Amino acid sequence: MDTSQKTNMQVALALAKQRIPVFPFRLVPRPGKSPTKKPCITDFKNKATTDPDQIGRWFTKWPDAMPGIPTGSRTGFVVLDID
Repeated sequence: MDTSQKTNMQVALALAKQRIPVFPFRLVPRPGKSPTKKPCITDFKNKATTDPDQIGRWFTKWPDAMPGIPTGSRTGFVVLDID
């Protein structure tokens, strides 16, 4: 096993350290289709945070969650999804 791989919590904390707010999300399987992304929290765009204590609580509660980054004016990130 490659021990240089980081856990999702470590990635979320590294993003937060760079002042990029994050929230936890999971991939939810759909029969016959690609999985869909589902935030683990409500109002994720506003609740995304850089607070390491909150991130720790979230990723302890949902250890299989992945870090999500809200797009738009809060982060300045824009996504173009062409498919």
